[in-house]
Amino acid sequence: MKKATEDLANMRIEQEKQAQELDRLRAEEAKNYQLAEEELVREQQRLYDEIQKQRQEVDRPPLPPRINTDVEDAAPPLPRRPVSAAGTVSPAQRPLLYTAPPAQNSYLSPQSHKQVPSSPLQGYIPPPPPGPPPAQATTPVQPQSDQHVSPAVVSPGHTSQQTPYYPPPPQSSQAQPSPRIQEQASQRNSYHAPVPVSPQQQQASTPSYPPPPSVQSPPQRQPIVQSRPVSAPKPPRVKTPEPAQLHDCGAKAGLECSGSLTSFPQHWFYHAAVPEFVICARCYVDLIYDTKFRDSFRKVFYDDGHKRRCRFNIRRIKDTLLPEAVESGSLDKLVEFMKRRIIIKDCREQNITEGESWYKAADIPNGTICKACFEDGLITSSFAKYYQLLPNEGGAYCDLSVWFLKRKFMDYAKENKWAQFCQEFNQRAQIPECPKIDTINANERAWYKPINGPRDLQACAACYHDYFYASEDQDNWRQVAGGNFQTRCILGQLNHIIPMHQALDDEDRSLFWNAAWEMDKYPVCNREGTEGSSWYTPINDPPGWGICAACYEGIIKPIGGARWFMKDNSTKPDELYLCGFSLGHPRAVQALEAYVSARNWGDSKLFLDWTAQWGHVQQCPRKNFSKNRRWWGWGVLAICEDCYASFAKGTALEPRFALTGVREPEKERMCDIYSPRMRGLYAEACRTGDLEGLLAVGEQRHVVYTQTIMQCEQILNQQKIAAMQAQMLGTQGTFYKSMGWAQDATMGHSYTVGNSYAGYGHANEWVMQGYSYDRQSREAAAEVMSGGPLMRIQMLEARWREVE
Repeated sequence: MKKATEDLANMRIEQEKQAQELDRLRAEEAKNYQLAEEELVREQQRLYDEIQKQRQEVDRPPLPPRINTDVEDAAPPLPRRPVSAAGTVSPAQRPLLYTAPPAQNSYLSPQSHKQVPSSPLQGYIPPPPPGPPPAQATTPVQPQSDQHVSPAVVSPGHTSQQTPYYPPPPQSSQAQPSPRIQEQASQRNSYHAPVPVSPQQQQASTPSYPPPPSVQSPPQRQPIVQSRPVSAPKPPRVKTPEPAQLHDCGAKAGLECSGSLTSFPQHWFYHAAVPEFVICARCYVDLIYDTKFRDSFRKVFYDDGHKRRCRFNIRRIKDTLLPEAVESGSLDKLVEFMKRRIIIKDCREQNITEGESWYKAADIPNGTICKACFEDGLITSSFAKYYQLLPNEGGAYCDLSVWFLKRKFMDYAKENKWAQFCQEFNQRAQIPECPKIDTINANERAWYKPINGPRDLQACAACYHDYFYASEDQDNWRQVAGGNFQTRCILGQLNHIIPMHQALDDEDRSLFWNAAWEMDKYPVCNREGTEGSSWYTPINDPPGWGICAACYEGIIKPIGGARWFMKDNSTKPDELYLCGFSLGHPRAVQALEAYVSARNWGDSKLFLDWTAQWGHVQQCPRKNFSKNRRWWGWGVLAICEDCYASFAKGTALEPRFALTGVREPEKERMCDIYSPRMRGLYAEACRTGDLEGLLAVGEQRHVVYTQTIMQCEQILNQQKIAAMQAQMLGTQGTFYKSMGWAQDATMGHSYTVGNSYAGYGHANEWVMQGYSYDRQSREAAAEVMSGGPLMRIQMLEARWREVE
């Protein structure tokens, strides 16, 4: 152990030396840049002096006579612009007219949630570039003409005749934001228009996708909403469900089907012929219990921690196989499908998979549908005859994971609109995917904003097509121009996606719009932390965990569970906090799973207990050294708080711990119980009581760590230094060559210079020195890219994995 400690100290000293070497290289690079700039200035001054001297030696010709300006002739009149330009230029050459739209809702919101930089106006829609998307049609109801027509901007006085009615923001039932928050909101909503650019520049820089019909089609038509029949009012949704009650079948049924993977302890049902094809209690109660097949399925309670999902809630079973079984009195076809379906891999959605066969159609060249989705519902549609199972070269993902196809596939299949489906499928396939929580340059996507909707709400082309294209809300959106600034897709944020999906499931889009209006009052939930928002904490007030107001308004209030939260008055508006539902939080996924379980079973304790136990616990650092943490175990076998709470708490060796959870602000440790191997050895020591053997294994593991992982880090640091040196040499080479070529362009040369290292035939010494630096840069880069260091790292990592 002493040797390992000495090796560790030596490695730390070596790392400090490498860090100092990096700082020295950076300082040397900066100094070289400064010297090169000074040398360039001196060289330019010398060249200028020589040119002036040469000009003075040559006899200058006499100046021309000065023009008398005492009396100026009248300037000729400017040529008049013709009143009508018809026939003078082609429609493609005619410049696009630009009219400033109203100030309201006319900007694309940038990335920041405070001060919004300049952004292009909303009224201008760039024409589509040559190439994709195809020009057969841009909307599901109107074909696109051969010539693109720029839509005219509706004046404010005629907006009421053109724009469909949009519901005003709902009145909030809670207290208004503080004056400071209102002030920050007013700052966020202040915009400064940028310098307008020409339509040609916008066309070259901004991608364009087919705009919605409300801004493209010349004939004016009434909104679709007015022509639809008024549906019967739906019963109000239960916002915070009550605890699940025991059903007559002997199982508690959750609020919704357990269609997603879950390890929550619950009852499952299955047929004896296919035990793996499990059915949740909700589907059993709703679909099977009232039929004569209730006794054909067995009940089992699983609490083993393995994740399962209900396989009964699919279109083919609910719409076809189960009704046929009830009518015929036989489950043979249903059981046969269960046996065939259970051996097919589940849909991987948008995760790219290689080596699989996919269902493809000849009219959709790049479309791929997985076997699971095809068997679960598409095989019974009128479009099934167009698909055949074919192998795919390279990776692919299932296109039915795209929400536009989830919404419209069966609608078009019922009406047998294959040509229109293919056209819109191909159109959607050409749109880049949503950047989701990442920020992106606004010129890299096409963007849409609601006409009279929330001010900061905006959607990329992918999200617009997935959720609003060819829907009753299509006319409420219009395409807007991008700009050279960073922005994000608001509709791609988690607290907008969740109410959107719930609205589609409930067939009530007002649920999404009400949530969007409320979220628009607060800053965007940022994965690096949110400032200037209101905060909510669970009613048990767990330490160090809460959610921002945007997630409360977008997830909790529309989905359910508002009674489980309370306003947190201890936060300060000018401080940065990380939301517990933000995907930047290390435990956001577990928090959402706990919330979903609590909502589904109507038991707030499931969520409140999770926040109290895990909300403040940092994730395991694994093999990385970390400080300012709480540790359990021993010096040579440390256990972090994450692994202690999930594994070591309450074990037989806990009374013998030397470290008992005391926080060590300066001491750096790594966790030793995160790997399956070490957990197995720890469990074995708990059974046998052999603590000395376990600590000996831990000590040997630390020795191997210093000989492998720390060596790998040292090699990587050396590679980084070499890469920086290669980059610096390449920059110096470019600088010296440019300086030499500038001198040669001004003064010329009567001879060339060179040597065996830099080559011959260079115009002057500056160019030769630049080529010398270029060769040094290539040599350093070749050393960095050589396979030797990589092979050493792989060998060391293999040795570490033996004891990890």
